[in-house]
Amino acid sequence: MHDEQKSPRGQRRFWAGPKEQFDIEGRKEIRKRILPLFEDVKENYSNLFRGNEEISLSDRALAFMV
Repeated sequence: MHDEQKSPRGQRRFWAGPKEQFDIEGRKEIRKRILPLFEDVKENYSNLFRGNEEISLSDRALAFMV
């Protein structure tokens, strides 16, 4: 929701292309988009996050979730 509400149209980061999740490089690209977004979320919702949280999912699991 944060990405949809705060990112300019056409610049959203929480997405995965139709084939990205099926190859190693694509999964890495998904993670590259998600990590800065997660940092923004932690900063904007500091009442919910302490700031030291990390995404511990593997690239494969993260891509599947996205």
